[in-house]
Amino acid sequence: MTDASEMPMGDSELATGEGEADEVVWEHETELTLVFPPFASHPGTAGGDLRPHDASRARRFVEALSTVAAVLDEGTEISLSEAVPPYSPAGFGYVAVGCWGNVVHLVDPALLSLTMEEEVAALRKLHPEARIAGETVERLTGQHHGYVLAVPGAGTLHAGSWDGESYEVEEGDLSALLRALGPGEDMEGEDLLGFGEVNRLAALVHTGFDDIEDPDSLRMSVFRVRHTEDAEDAMDELWRYL
Repeated sequence: MTDASEMPMGDSELATGEGEADEVVWEHETELTLVFPPFASHPGTAGGDLRPHDASRARRFVEALSTVAAVLDEGTEISLSEAVPPYSPAGFGYVAVGCWGNVVHLVDPALLSLTMEEEVAALRKLHPEARIAGETVERLTGQHHGYVLAVPGAGTLHAGSWDGESYEVEEGDLSALLRALGPGEDMEGEDLLGFGEVNRLAALVHTGFDDIEDPDSLRMSVFRVRHTEDAEDAMDELWRYL
């Protein structure tokens, strides 16, 4: 078993600000959250059922990811607040997974925009009862912020924004998604959403997971993995672009 201090996630030199100021760093971010019934009645409760981390379940989740070809090693646990994206290719081969009752959260650097859409589609087939929220931030010549949101009975909605502009609903039915989330949920726009609106929408899907008061108390497993060739190629291509 690898010690967490050897895993370049939250405590690498660059993550702690000790790297060279002019060093090129990976600035892309990805997060994926699944919430299983019973769902909380309002955001901010993170599903209302956060139990101690289940490491065995976390391993089953990482083994089932379409981006992962094999799990090579399992490290000691880290906290949710330490599960930050890698800052260089040294961290590409690590995935963090937290399983807390009806909430599963993972950080995999291979889940870039197009890959995230494919992963959410695959997870919908495996877990049709779950609400799924995928978020990506890619910083190239500009910054693209994307959400992939899936709710049982409403299909999947893709929304994206460039450089802080309004989020465009690129695919999916916003009205159907809101109806599936419950009575009383409404938004004015159908094709364009403001930053506050898309964040509220994501909070409704993952029942306020981002509002956890004490992220240090939630433990996550860290796995050293071999990604699929396609996933590795996608990460390498973005790294060469920097």
